[in-house]
Amino acid sequence: YYISVADGNDSNCTGLAQTAYVSGTNQPCPWKTIAKVNASTFGPGDSILFKRGETWYETLIPPSDGTAGNFITFGAYGSGNIPVIDGEHVRVLGIDATLRTYLNIEYIRVQNAGTLSPLSGSGISYLTGVHTLDNVEIVDSTDQNIAAHGSVQLTFTNSTTTGADDDGLSMHGTADVVVDNVMFIDNNQGVNTSVTQGGGASITITNSYFSNTTDEFYPDNYISSSITKTLFVPSATIDHTVQLNPGDTFDYNIFDLSLAPSGANPFIL
Repeated sequence: YYISVADGNDSNCTGLAQTAYVSGTNQPCPWKTIAKVNASTFGPGDSILFKRGETWYETLIPPSDGTAGNFITFGAYGSGNIPVIDGEHVRVLGIDATLRTYLNIEYIRVQNAGTLSPLSGSGISYLTGVHTLDNVEIVDSTDQNIAAHGSVQLTFTNSTTTGADDDGLSMHGTADVVVDNVMFIDNNQGVNTSVTQGGGASITITNSYFSNTTDEFYPDNYISSSITKTLFVPSATIDHTVQLNPGDTFDYNIFDLSLAPSGANPFIL
């Protein structure tokens, strides 16, 4: 399924082709709005693709579940910048996946999610199920950029989470999260595993970077020679991870010291 602000029509297009709508009914052309996506039904293995270079000012609420072997994918088509979902700081969530499972979200930018008064909301919110998040940009949420709460199992890769007023990634309940090749930049807290709300079950972070973050991990505890950081979760592993605030509990956890900026104090494995 294809979605395009410029080329689409919710009433007269099937959503099953990229060709721009011209006239007529039941035409092979894109849908126009996220509201149309939210009101539709999809099957395991389906892909819902947003046109690159375009922006939607709506909340995406995936309406259907995939299966273990056939995730439903929300992604991009065309050329240029990845598509944008903009909350304008008036919508609480950019993508609300709290009731869904077996979703793959890729090549999408979610920005300005959450309200300003009060400061509340998330770029992408999960509560249950199994999900993958790949090649996304989550930017400037008023609370968490990514909320991995409840019993969610999330694999988060090849992405950036930037400028959250609170957490780049928040874990509560029994969440199980794997992070690989993710940039955590200018968030108040990089990864928040709140002990008061369960803190999640486990997190593994590899090949990732933390920069200009008040607290890379909150609650901040320690890193041991066994490459384990407690984070108030039963299982937490950090490997090949660079933290760009020299002087904190650990500065670098990498094999290649050449990656560390000048003046840093490396924690060498």
